[in-house]
Amino acid sequence: MLGLSSGLKGSSKLRGKYSAIFDGTGDYIDTGSTFQSTIRADFSWSLWVKPDDGQPASSEDILGAENASGEDKFYIRLATTGKIWVIHQANNDVATYQTANAVFPNGACDWTHIAVRVNYTNGGADTVYNIYVNGYAVSGTLTDAVSEANHEAYTSDINFWIGGRNNNGSIASPWAGLIDEVALFSCSLSAAE
Repeated sequence: MLGLSSGLKGSSKLRGKYSAIFDGTGDYIDTGSTFQSTIRADFSWSLWVKPDDGQPASSEDILGAENASGEDKFYIRLATTGKIWVIHQANNDVATYQTANAVFPNGACDWTHIAVRVNYTNGGADTVYNIYVNGYAVSGTLTDAVSEANHEAYTSDINFWIGGRNNNGSIASPWAGLIDEVALFSCSLSAAE
């Protein structure tokens, strides 16, 4: 696991010193890292979220980064349908993986654990994605694909932000709700993990 606590900065408030509060107006936490070498291989994100609205009026990005050219990005999104999306673009190859069904209902929601597993498939196959909700794999749909060569060519000098997507230094699709215990693992976690 890569520690995210050292050097975090941003304008989000902390609730009871445990979770960050985001009001959807542009507050975020800057992780201080691009995680470029991690995103070029297997990796997994794990975090707890409690959205203010499980089916918001416009999509909200939980975390992510997008470089100036827009050809390299990775972010996790809550769509207006209550589905979780993973958007991964590397060297202009783009893949979108979304849950088949809504993860969140319309309105206020309880704490929910989200884990996203990204498998870099050395040997020529395209990248594989999995989303886990409260410890269970959920079915999803993949649109397009990121090739092995382009996965390992991901290049960005833009830090990952929590509470929205860092779009070359500007907040995009800010999150409204709580986020807690964000972790990035430099491996593809197993289903049991």
